[in-house]
Amino acid sequence: MRFKGRELSANDMGSEILNKIIDDLDIVGKVDSAPKLEGRQMSMIISPEK
Repeated sequence: MRFKGRELSANDMGSEILNKIIDDLDIVGKVDSAPKLEGRQMSMIISPEK
């Protein structure tokens, strides 16, 4: 997720969205790397369940 301009000041909304994605994909995948903010980007890594 990329933030532009003033969106960076409300990055808690971005983490809420990524946490919702984690909840939605809980059945088919697992989180390898939790959401983290790196500059203007927030990222996470999800891998499929085996």
